[in-house]
Amino acid sequence: MEPYEPEIMGAGIFDSARSFPGTAKTPVRAVRQYEVELFLASGGVSYIGAEAFPVRRGAVLLARPGDRRHSLLPVSARFLRFAPHHPAMEKMLSNLPRHFSGDFTDLLLPFFIAAEEASASADASAGVRRIRAICDLICTLDELAHSIESAPAVTAPAVRYMEEHYGEALNTGILASCCHLSETHFHRLFLKERHRTPGRYLSEVRLLAAKRLLAENVKPLSEVALLCGFSSQAYFTYCFRRQYGTTPAHYREEAAYRP
Repeated sequence: MEPYEPEIMGAGIFDSARSFPGTAKTPVRAVRQYEVELFLASGGVSYIGAEAFPVRRGAVLLARPGDRRHSLLPVSARFLRFAPHHPAMEKMLSNLPRHFSGDFTDLLLPFFIAAEEASASADASAGVRRIRAICDLICTLDELAHSIESAPAVTAPAVRYMEEHYGEALNTGILASCCHLSETHFHRLFLKERHRTPGRYLSEVRLLAAKRLLAENVKPLSEVALLCGFSSQAYFTYCFRRQYGTTPAHYREEAAYRP
């Protein structure tokens, strides 16, 4: 490797169902290289230090050396671990946000696949392709960060309202009024910006809140359901199983055995 050329330390797919079967939470670990993850499915919550990031399909997470990470499962993601070995690239990475909310699968997946294929190859062009994959990914994330900063989401007030009032009875009319939009226009804009309906997004917010309460292992399931905005324990269980493939009771049992 020439001086200042980025080096891939690992690339592939992480699937918690295979790596951590039957568990609800990964152990805390220290990050040694830069890590970029592209989530392949909605599911759990990924933590960098004490900051929580919902795992949603197409979202991107960036961790830096020295960070401490763990996740509430399930998590399925494409990952790329690398050392930039270049001051300009280090500076660019230090200025990037840790989390990109949205569905960027079509935009970014080709870079992850190219990096993995180049890492597994021994032909003469593999080194060039590895460097190109990393550089293209970082430059695209930098462009994406600037575009997000310059064009804030119109539906952001509704999202904040959901996150602060998920335990209340909410409907499209209430959420649309947060953005000063008609219900029809709000629904269309929300789907465009968040790549899911307002109802689906609200359900994910409620389920993430429920997972946090279940991990505390204090409140009865019926109370968790009501606190998180579900009309009944039965409906809560149905939504939880549909999203995570397990019941709230089973998730709580698994969480009790994790540190």
